[in-house]
This record gives sequence, C-alpha cells and structure tokens, in this order.
Amino acid sequence: QDPGPGGWLGKSSSYLSMLTSDAARARAIEECPAGLLMADALHMLACYSQEGDSGCYSAYEPLVRHGLATFGLRVLMGTRWPILDALNSDVWAQFNSAREIAQEQGLDCAREGATILDWARFKQVFDSSDWYQAAVDIAYGPELEQRWREALPECPLGFAMANLIKAMLCSHTESICFRAHETMLSGVLEDAPLHLVANSGWPLLRLLGHVARAVRRHRFQLDFLPSELLRGPRLPSRLPEASMSIAMRDLSACLPALRSAADHAAARLLSGTSRLRLVYATMAHGTRFSPYVSRFIGRAAALGIGEQLVVFCLDDEAWSECKSVTGHCVRGTP
Repeated sequence: QDPGPGGWLGKSSSYLSMLTSDAARARAIEECPAGLLMADALHMLACYSQEGDSGCYSAYEPLVRHGLATFGLRVLMGTRWPILDALNSDVWAQFNSAREIAQEQGLDCAREGATILDWARFKQVFDSSDWYQAAVDIAYGPELEQRWREALPECPLGFAMANLIKAMLCSHTESICFRAHETMLSGVLEDAPLHLVANSGWPLLRLLGHVARAVRRHRFQLDFLPSELLRGPRLPSRLPEASMSIAMRDLSACLPALRSAADHAAARLLSGTSRLRLVYATMAHGTRFSPYVSRFIGRAAALGIGEQLVVFCLDDEAWSECKSVTGHCVRGTP
C-alpha cells in the first residue's frame, strides 16, 4: 500500500487513468461496481498522499464513503476485491494535521467526563496482539449492552469498534444478528471522513480488513452478472437473452409461474389490499444432497408450496433431479 512505484497505487496507475471520465465511470458501474469502488479508494489514497485532505481527495473520499454504505459490510467482506484492506493504508500517517483535527473533534474519545465506558482502556486493548477476548468482553459488557444509545454520541468510533467485534462474532456463530451491528457500524462510517477515522487512534480500518479475512469461509463463484444483482431479474421479453447469465435466464423463465403462484397463495390465505407474496428458495449440490432434490420438491408440493419453490442447482445431478419433476430450477456452481 506504499504510494510509491512498488505499491498498490503505483501498480494500479495505468488502470486508474482509464476511469476518470464520466463516460468511463458510467460504463464501469455497469460492468463491475465493486471494481470501480476499489479504483475510487486507490484514487482517494493517491490524492491524499499528494495533497492531504484538499484537492482531488475531497472529490473521491465522498464517493468511497458512499460506495461503502451502498455495498454494506457483508458484501465488502465477501468480495475478492481487497477494498477494506486498501483502506488500511500507510498514506494516512503522512499529515499530522488530520490527527490534530480528529483530537479536536473528540474522535479519539480521550476527553474526561465519559460516563458510559473507559474508552481509552478499550482502545488500548487493540495494542496487544492478543486482543480478541478482551475486546469481546468489553463489547458485550453491561455498559454497552445496557446503555448503547448513550454510547453512540459519547464515542462514535468506539461504539463502531464494539459493533464490528459483535458483527465478527455473529458472522462466525449466529448470523441473524450480523445485520443489526452492520447497520450501526455503517451509520458511523457514513458520517466520519476517512482520514479522520484513520487518524483517530481507533484501529477501525485495520480491523475491518482483519475481520474480512477472518470470517471469509471459502471462495465462491458468482453465477449472476453484477448488473443483474443490482437491477434484479427481468422478464425475457424485456432483456435480451444473449446478454443474460445462465442463472438469470433460468430464473427469468421461472418468474411468471413463481409470481402467479405467489399471488394465488396470497389471495387464498390473506384478505385486504396488503398481500404478503412469498417465494421459497433453497439450493443443493453434492452427492449427499442432490439425490434428494426431487423428493424435496415433492414434499413442498404436498404442503401446497411446490409452485412457489425455486431450487438453485449447483451441480448437474441436482439440476437433473430438479428437472425430472419439472421444478423451478436455476443452474449455478458450488
């Protein structure tokens, strides 16, 4: 991450120069929005290394913060683009003025009179290489559990650190709680300029990269195109089939029947103008599960939800089993 010729910024300069015009950016958003966010992050760091928080940094930094909020922590942790790692850059330490401003604004939470938590002690936990358990104990301690609404205005970045620790633990254990902590963390980051976060003394940017690496369980194959995920499925008549991924072609073919079944079930079960339209989805692959796909679909039909069920078939055997009973089947890769 050295801004010199041997670091990420130097090696990426030829690519970054291709993404400066509005037309190039519009095309990049369609082709690879996460790649564009990576480029914006590197542009931002390059600008900061040259002029600090003035000049072109003031143009790219809001774009990066907006991109972080748009994608959310879950996507940024899962993508192979090292966006979070890039933010933990050496260039932030080049200007002492940012550290002074962060202290003046109280982002280091070093001021006296804190009533919720000893924030300085919490921050010092991360100076140790063996910080995990001590950080978990504080993040889940009674002070933050009982008075978290007061903790946010008292020390926003300390509050964000606690929620990052909780989000990391949730992603390892009970993923249902991840979204709440992601939302609280994202809200803080959306309001705090990144150069001040980096110079606040809170190792939030470093820890974001660490958490992304620690919780990423495996690599994955993206079966849908990025533009399809951003726009949602379209009916074949509205989107040329040749421009669609195999997965989206299969899903689009299923959509009319799925929508009709969901509407019919909503009309049958609920009354009034507000209808809850449900579609059920599952996935299967491998020798342990694929042979049971047809029976699973049959059981769903017996329960009256077979026409509302879509199965993502991640290998040929699952696909064959699904098609043998004329289920709503979408091809993919494990």
